[in-house]
Amino acid sequence: MSGESARRGRAPDPAVDEAIRAAVLDLIAERGADMTFDEVAARAGVGRATVFRRFPTKRELILSAMASQSTGLIRPPATGTLRGDLEALAALVMELFGEPARSGLLRTVLAESARDPAFAELTRSLLDRRTEIFAEVLGRHVATGELPPETDPLIAADLLSGMLALRLMSRRDLPGPEERARIIDVLVTGLTGAQVPPPRPARTRGPDTRPPEAAPPPDRWQDRGMERTLHLTGDPGADALLTEEPLALMIGMLLDQQIAMEVAFAGPKKIADRLGTLDAADIAARDPEELAEAFAQTPAVHRFPSSMAKRVQALCAALAADYGGRAEAVWTEGAPDGRELLRRLKALPGYGDQKARIFIALLGKQMGVHPAGWRQAAGPYGEEDSRRSIADVVDDQTLTEVRDFKKAAKAAAKKKG
Repeated sequence: MSGESARRGRAPDPAVDEAIRAAVLDLIAERGADMTFDEVAARAGVGRATVFRRFPTKRELILSAMASQSTGLIRPPATGTLRGDLEALAALVMELFGEPARSGLLRTVLAESARDPAFAELTRSLLDRRTEIFAEVLGRHVATGELPPETDPLIAADLLSGMLALRLMSRRDLPGPEERARIIDVLVTGLTGAQVPPPRPARTRGPDTRPPEAAPPPDRWQDRGMERTLHLTGDPGADALLTEEPLALMIGMLLDQQIAMEVAFAGPKKIADRLGTLDAADIAARDPEELAEAFAQTPAVHRFPSSMAKRVQALCAALAADYGGRAEAVWTEGAPDGRELLRRLKALPGYGDQKARIFIALLGKQMGVHPAGWRQAAGPYGEEDSRRSIADVVDDQTLTEVRDFKKAAKAAAKKKG
């Protein structure tokens, strides 16, 4: 049998399919459905032909990625009370679709459903599964007499999922814990006929307004266990900024795509020098064209300066709105464990699953940030003595080893494809 015949007869490798779908999810999380086969292939570490053989159209790519994320992800809660079940269900749904990859996929599917029967069928299957879950949850409370026999699970499902869809399509924030509780108050009242509870005091998150004596000390890393000096760029000034400024490290991680690692992490120093500051609120408020010009100055911050300026500005806007402009609050506020830190990072603009896990490994391996379960959250990037990512670069030798690993992994993926 010829080599060509053998290749045609070989069964597809599920790991390659998974890598392709993960690449689609990451790209959608970063910029929506605007992607090419070449970009998907590069992100997945396979050849363009490998992607095309499995998914001949972008439509099939997105449908496959959505299907992989929509089966069996939500289980009906059983807390013992109607309010508890609805609160747990709402929290699970908001957490699930609060992830940029899944929210981006859902927006794409909802938009395409109006004109594409395949997307419409996928939407119907999601809605049917949603109604089944509500029927199971509410049925238990009909059986106990807490709800009347005529309770319609479809109405309750539509109320919650309709609000979710509207928020996602308009790119508004999903409800946080307190707003969710108020929504559940209204839903329980409608289902049971009970009196609506009084409004709960509003809690807003704004800039850090703590008194000076309660604010973090100037050395923002040391009081959080930050121990080491980074050696990621070969530029002492750039490395010093990364070591001292959490926002710089987070921006460097965001820039680390489609350019050399050391160039990406040298980017925050260029930004700081050109803007005169590296402050999340300041960057978020900048004129986008002015920011893009700063990114494009020679030497450019990134090979795609305009696109990356938008992503950095979106990241800073999210940090300013949700964490008072303090990047380190992502891993310090509320003492999150590894799983929660992963969720927080993936909720930030530009941070897909892979990037979030690498950043957790970088914090844990080089900066002493060790929330419970951080290695598990980092996945293979958290393995001790590995040479997989920027998290393992401590000198020129390890930089070379990480590069060699990436080249070998890409070559192996192409061979499998």
